Amino acid sequence: MFWLFSQVFALCAVAFAAGALLTWLPMRVALRRASARGAVVRTSSAALLPVAREPERPVERDAGEPEVKGNSKSMICHTPSSPYFRRMKGDVSFRSAEDAVRAGYTLWTPRPRGGADAERTRASSSALS
Repeated sequence: MFWLFSQVFALCAVAFAAGALLTWLPMRVALRRASARGAVVRTSSAALLPVAREPERPVERDAGEPEVKGNSKSMICHTPSSPYFRRMKGDVSFRSAEDAVRAGYTLWTPRPRGGADAERTRASSSALS
């Protein structure tokens, strides 16, 4: 029984060491590249951590209706052509769709429904082309 325990223990120790090595090697390369760019912070004498850039914050508009409304949780934004533009609250607003895309938001796009409706939509769009 002790032999089986020692075999399982040795297997777990080897697996742990391999996992630690496979995690450490890519991290070491990434830290060296980050330090070469000068984008590192020394938290202690032993560890270097790369600094993450804060995403660009959208401009808040005070007066009037914004050009583009965005939801910060879903990262989707709606233009006035979207059917959801008027009913969504939008916790973020942008001056233009380009500003929203630059800040990492995705523009709302209509999706065809499944079944026969999708086939009709595809057929009518290919007929127009």
